[in-house]
Amino acid sequence: LQETWLSGDYRRQIETSHLDTPSNCLFFHHGQPAQEGRGSGGVGILLGSGGRTAWKRAGSPEPIRGELIEGVARCMGLEIHAVDNYGRVIKYFIISAYHPDSKK
Repeated sequence: LQETWLSGDYRRQIETSHLDTPSNCLFFHHGQPAQEGRGSGGVGILLGSGGRTAWKRAGSPEPIRGELIEGVARCMGLEIHAVDNYGRVIKYFIISAYHPDSKK
């Protein structure tokens, strides 16, 4: 997810209407403590139920949040561990990055 326009860094569980437990997990990185007006920047990672399980299998690590660029978050990463059909753990590092270019 890019251009989230939200403030702060946090994780949020999302419950769907047909499940009793949270099925999705969102990670946000914006960096700015407060948003003014429409705002800009910010990135996020959305994990479905399988991704959430893989994140927990990795030990529920905190996301790696990149440095702010001109006060705005533009990248973050998250480690997850999936299991293949042979029972082997496959390690992934998911990255969400955004670098707009408004030059014409």
